[in-house]
Amino acid sequence: MNYDILKRQIFVILDLNKDYEFNIQLLNAANIVAKELKKTIIGYAIGYEKNEYLLFQEHGLRYIIVSNKYVQLSNLVDSCASSIRIYEPELIIACDSKPNKELLVQIATSIECGIVADCISIQIIDEHIVFSRTAINESLVADIQCTNSKYAACTIKKGYFKEKVDFKLNPLTVIPSNYTYKDDIDFKTKLKEDQIPILKEIKLNSRVVIGVGRGAINNLTQIRKLAGLINADIGSTRALVDCNMFSNKLQIGQSGHSIAPDLYIALGVSGASQHIVGILDSKTIIAVNTDKNAPIFQFADYIINEDVKVFVDKIIKRIEG
Repeated sequence: MNYDILKRQIFVILDLNKDYEFNIQLLNAANIVAKELKKTIIGYAIGYEKNEYLLFQEHGLRYIIVSNKYVQLSNLVDSCASSIRIYEPELIIACDSKPNKELLVQIATSIECGIVADCISIQIIDEHIVFSRTAINESLVADIQCTNSKYAACTIKKGYFKEKVDFKLNPLTVIPSNYTYKDDIDFKTKLKEDQIPILKEIKLNSRVVIGVGRGAINNLTQIRKLAGLINADIGSTRALVDCNMFSNKLQIGQSGHSIAPDLYIALGVSGASQHIVGILDSKTIIAVNTDKNAPIFQFADYIINEDVKVFVDKIIKRIEG
């Protein structure tokens, strides 16, 4: 197949939460642009099975890049950005739910393009893509056009693209991904709540809580073992909740739980302000991170500038003798 024909098309990132109705609206929005500019729609799906993504053929999806791996966000960003650089789409569209926004923001930073968030309408005016979104407490609608950029990108607001656009039905073609994943977790082994100590409201004042951040996500098996050895609960940063690796029941921070343990062990946690708010009542904070400039170090009683795996393995070995 000549993949050059896929350049300068419409690129959609299927919803990371697998919201079927939202995905249909996403494709409706993409079809508006594709029909007017005579483009084709290419989808990017993470963690979708064949029977799931085939449903979207009936909604205008013509090509799809599929990864059945559950990967940490940094790898997902690199993977999507890599495909975007290859196919150089005219427009990149994603849903406006939290994980999709976070993903698209990081992709946009990587490929150096702007984003119009929470679009309620997309029009083609004089062959230019014009995005509409509400502003000033939804008291007015602003029309926005991206200029001087190789790419345009937007997120769409749910509920505004319900009308189906007519299109020619074509077979759905799967495009192999060119990206080589590093240090991934297989999608089938995605963390389940029954595999770890659950952080619930009744245990917010437990003696020891281990917080898992992006820098620790490849060491979950050993972290669970450590938690069992020291009778600790496990909580998560918002980033891992947003990309569906942890339930929001386990989120620590301003938009999750505030905790007050005797000891909080932050593993691979960078220390975003909203997370720090949730741990300030901890009596003692130990922070483990390879980044010597991690913001959490400013709030930690003990700073360990080391790889999480090395640290956890040392502690387990010491406990087990």
